[in-house]
Amino acid sequence: FQWKSEEQIAELLKNKKEEVADELADVLYWVLLMSHDLNIDLVETYLKKLEDMGIVRREQNGEYSKWYLA
Repeated sequence: FQWKSEEQIAELLKNKKEEVADELADVLYWVLLMSHDLNIDLVETYLKKLEDMGIVRREQNGEYSKWYLA
């Protein structure tokens, strides 16, 4: 997907959405397995990654709402 245009992605999803979903499930399985085996907290790591990218959660009315670029 990284190297495809929006039109190519739309066409792929139109014709092969189930196959794409199956592949994503495979990737998720391996990510979860590796993070478990390596004792990596994915939530903590992901939140740090967002922060490093300049994406933050803003508090609104005492609750966190959407993510924004800092």
